[in-house]
Amino acid sequence: MSQEPAVIDVGDGVHQDNSLDRAALLALESAVQTAIAQARPILFRPACVGRFFSAGMNLPDLMQRPDEEVRRTFGTLLSLTRCIFRAPVPVATAASGHAVGLGAILVLVADYAAMSPSGKLRFPEATLGLPLFTDIASILRYRSDARTAERMLLEAEPFGAEEALARGLIAASDPEPLDRAHAWLNRPATLECNAVATLKDQCRSGVCVASPDKQVDEFMRHWGSEVAQQRMSDLCNR
Repeated sequence: MSQEPAVIDVGDGVHQDNSLDRAALLALESAVQTAIAQARPILFRPACVGRFFSAGMNLPDLMQRPDEEVRRTFGTLLSLTRCIFRAPVPVATAASGHAVGLGAILVLVADYAAMSPSGKLRFPEATLGLPLFTDIASILRYRSDARTAERMLLEAEPFGAEEALARGLIAASDPEPLDRAHAWLNRPATLECNAVATLKDQCRSGVCVASPDKQVDEFMRHWGSEVAQQRMSDLCNR
């Protein structure tokens, strides 16, 4: 396995909150697949360093898209989630800022996630009248426990870095998360383990097994509701 990690920037370098539209999401998926094909470790970092590691999907842009494109976008999100979670290479995330929605997913699917002490993990979908996906709930339970999953998803409760660390959602709270993530990836024991893919499969058996199509179908049923559309419009117009 190569010693040099594939450093993948999260965001397009334009939006300061590192939110992503469909094109940026597809670029992210392509970069991940290329790294896996090259058997290179993966390191996620923010494209723009600031308050947010990533604010998730670019909601104003997404709301202007036809439903079929929205459906494809969230299908890509699920595909990306599984691809990273099951990647046969070490994966680290350096979250120097808040990780919201997709940003929080990129923290949770990493084998090692370091977050700045001021950062928070959050899934705000419930406040918008939206569910999330069974895959995300199962990953949350895998990383921590069912009550943590309920607090984050059902109650949309943000978790600061210290609580996230205590609950097993991240591996380190550090003022320099990028350095911390690099240090983890550079450990010989991490990079020289040829059995990493098998070990991940053994540990993560039974996680992320629900039908992706059914998950997206359920999400889209709520996406089109009057309540969700109004709440998302209100948020975008603030």
